[in-house]
Amino acid sequence: MSWWRYALLLLVPACAHAPRPCAYAPEGPPCSVCPTARELLATGELPALPDISVPPDPAKVRFWEGTTLPASVPDPATYVHCRPCDCASNGELKPWPNWEELNTRAFVKLRQARAPFPVAIIPGFHGGGIVASYRLKIGLKLLRLGWVGALILSGGHRRGGENEARFLYLEAQRLARRYKVDVTDRLFVEPCSCHSITNLRNSLRLMAAMGLEGGLLVTDAQMTAQAGFFANDLDDEIERELQCPVGRMSLLTGFTPLWRIGDEGNGCRAQLSWTNNPLTFLLPNKRLSIFWVSPYLTVAGERRSALDCKAGNERLFGCEPDNQDAATDGCLPLVGRTDQLCQTSSEQR
Repeated sequence: MSWWRYALLLLVPACAHAPRPCAYAPEGPPCSVCPTARELLATGELPALPDISVPPDPAKVRFWEGTTLPASVPDPATYVHCRPCDCASNGELKPWPNWEELNTRAFVKLRQARAPFPVAIIPGFHGGGIVASYRLKIGLKLLRLGWVGALILSGGHRRGGENEARFLYLEAQRLARRYKVDVTDRLFVEPCSCHSITNLRNSLRLMAAMGLEGGLLVTDAQMTAQAGFFANDLDDEIERELQCPVGRMSLLTGFTPLWRIGDEGNGCRAQLSWTNNPLTFLLPNKRLSIFWVSPYLTVAGERRSALDCKAGNERLFGCEPDNQDAATDGCLPLVGRTDQLCQTSSEQR
């Protein structure tokens, strides 16, 4: 057999697209953690592709109605598995008392909303600064234009001082005043997560507790490469980190450090194109990425939600125990020089 025949035999299996077995049910059908936007549009799960430059056209875009929400506010115990704490003005770590009230008011306001997507998740960043502000600015644009009804601000105390969700809440208010966006009772807080994968899980828990079928997640692809984390075989990441199914994602617009060709394969990855490729990706840019997210996933014929997904592996459990009572358990001890961590955080306010 000539050399080109051997090369062809090697090339065909490499190019063939064979769905991998679902990590949570190896004997069952393949996972669909990352469907493509085209698939979501075909099934009706995706009302439209969001655009941060123009408002949605009611004549062309299907709107979600807040009146479909439950009449009663979800019990926080169903979706918050930590004691939210923050650095007090005296430099001590103390429970953050009003996070539940913020969510209650946001839920009541969301019942009056009408938008293509009920919420957009804004994951926190432990360094704050330009990364957090950039993600918030995109979320505020979606809110101002009417693409979403509210924002979910996700970040925990990480046993390291100031609660990221509270920082995001204060920063969102500051930016809203600057850009003249009404955020009154339109900001939920998810106050526990310590890692990108728990930003996703905990926020999806909140969505599932409210009965929301889908929403958006705003992040960046280059400053922190968080979009690359979500694009890099998310089903395996979930299995490795969380060890249980949590929901689905799909890249709608923006960039990822990994690419796919055509519409097949991992829908969390951006398509390879003239404008989205390894060369243009290296150019200086903040690189926006907006994902569609849903707290629901069908595994071996059974519908599961993010509320079914528990603590995760030991590494995650070390920074986010995920087994506390948000109302009665104590604050987790800070890691490192506790006097400096809290005092520094308090002085920065």
